[in-house]
Amino acid sequence: MKIPYFPNVREYLEEKQGDTKFKDLMKIHDEVHSESELGLFLKKAYEHYFPWDKFNSLPLPNTNYTREALWFYIKMFMRSSGKQVKNVVDISGRPFIFSLTDKILKNLHFIDMHLSDNLVFQHMGIDEDQKQEWLKKRIISSLIDEAITSSQIEGAATTRKQAKAMIKSGKKPKTNDEKMILNNYRAIRLITEDLKEEALSPDLIKKIHGVLAQDLLDDSDEVGQFRSDDKEEERVRVWDDDTLLFEPPHHSEVEKRISALCDFANDDNEFYHPVIKAIILHFMIGYIHPFVDGNGRTARGLFYWYLVRKGYRLFEYVSISEVIKKSIGQYKRAYLYTEKDDGDLTYFIYYHLDVILKCIKTLEEYIAKKIVEYDKLIKRIRQQEGINLRQIDLLNHAIRHKDAVYTIKGHLNSNKISWATARSDLLNLVDKRFLSQHKSGKELYFLVTDHIEDLLMSP
Repeated sequence: MKIPYFPNVREYLEEKQGDTKFKDLMKIHDEVHSESELGLFLKKAYEHYFPWDKFNSLPLPNTNYTREALWFYIKMFMRSSGKQVKNVVDISGRPFIFSLTDKILKNLHFIDMHLSDNLVFQHMGIDEDQKQEWLKKRIISSLIDEAITSSQIEGAATTRKQAKAMIKSGKKPKTNDEKMILNNYRAIRLITEDLKEEALSPDLIKKIHGVLAQDLLDDSDEVGQFRSDDKEEERVRVWDDDTLLFEPPHHSEVEKRISALCDFANDDNEFYHPVIKAIILHFMIGYIHPFVDGNGRTARGLFYWYLVRKGYRLFEYVSISEVIKKSIGQYKRAYLYTEKDDGDLTYFIYYHLDVILKCIKTLEEYIAKKIVEYDKLIKRIRQQEGINLRQIDLLNHAIRHKDAVYTIKGHLNSNKISWATARSDLLNLVDKRFLSQHKSGKELYFLVTDHIEDLLMSP
């Protein structure tokens, strides 16, 4: 991967004709306000937040200005109102910044509207029990998908079928790749179930890493511990073949930087949109690289942790790593653009928001698919041969309430029928394997079978 280049604004302005160039920038400013062809071009370039390499390849409108002059105008005038990230600085001590473009604000609003479970389901005519049943299935599937794909990003090699079977069966992992996947699964469950009420702290970050790295590092003393040795500096550099992409801060700075990051995460006095804050946490763990190994998985885990903690519950039902894996080159470049362009996090925010939007689309496609399946179930219930209307009503209830318990007395009271008729209805559904029969003392009770939907959907 090629290291991105960005022209240096300060050097450009400090050249001998700096005053003349500044006057040119002011003239460009007038063009933007008059919405000339050049002005509209620059507004589009800003809204798309093109890095220099992409900006440098765009066809220019008719103008005498150099690309460098136009780029410096964007940097100095259009991006100059970027928000500084409190307490968080890069290796040179400059604060990280980001711009809140119209595109970012629009996407944040979309995320807020679509990651509320009430809004997702309110127009679908689905009752609360059915919704929870679907999401219960979805969360297990998503947690497993996230565990597998997050591991694959880090190099784990195993089939999805094998990994899912291992997690669901509870079998012990046989290889390091399987260990990584199982550790990821356990860490995500820990994050979403046990840690979501805690404030961010160095100990919490170490706890997450401790689960992720368990039995995976050659030196067990490095599990759940920040790097603290000069010999580790070579190991934590990020390479692409023979190209050094990134060298993180020295290990002596890790404790201080993590402490500052925790202060940023826990400080609610200055408002940052929760999704933006979660994305910054994701970036900064990768940037600080506090551990010898497992930084990417820890970063993605903290992204989930923060958003679930802030009430974005539906993030439990999506896998960001599924999308990241498909665009791993863009993921790496988003890091590099931020690092090389004066700590401008907007590049990484743009990338990550796009990931979230794709996750929302996947979730909505899942819900739409379940609604179609549900409608088919209702239709198949009505088409069942040898089933009376009372039994159809009971099956309609059963597929919505899988933990329901039915009794002969309850069935006869609901339908105003005789005991013998109620008993016959329920036993007939047992014969058809929709219900299972059990006995407590002298009383019979009936439970919904696990394969009721498969039976209804089979030809």
